Amino acid sequence: MITQFRSPDKLDEALKILADGGQDIKLLSGEMSLIPMMSLGLVRPLMVLSLNRIEGRHCLPLADATALIGDTQVRNRGTIGGSLAHADPAADYGPVLVAVGARMIVRSSRGDREIPAGKFFTNLMETALKSDEILAEIIIPKLGSARGAYTRLHRIESKAISP
Repeated sequence: MITQFRSPDKLDEALKILADGGQDIKLLSGEMSLIPMMSLGLVRPLMVLSLNRIEGRHCLPLADATALIGDTQVRNRGTIGGSLAHADPAADYGPVLVAVGARMIVRSSRGDREIPAGKFFTNLMETALKSDEILAEIIIPKLGSARGAYTRLHRIESKAISP
């Protein structure tokens, strides 16, 4: 049974709570994993520490795009990096990251290099990744006071109605 629920406003406060609380704390962010695990009795933390009020979730269009990706299994197992590295034209992350001016950090045994999202995608299902590189980081600039949204346009097939 939960004895405490904490929802700090600042990352430093959350880190202090974690440092003081030990292993009996579970972090809550998107609620997609922890809540079902708690409902099934698989975990019983003494404290749930919510990260939802901490600033830094600064790219609403990316969150909008995420909600449109695949089905539940794909969203739970897939990663942004994997989706980007395959450059699937049906994926939703790429257009958002290009629009907000994100940068990709790719890594190999030779070192790191930075690629702007607009130059990362070179063709359908092709990227600027070299054969020995891994997409290691994605840098998403803060949008500040700018706002945005993401929507997917669908092509609708019409069927002729027989008289």
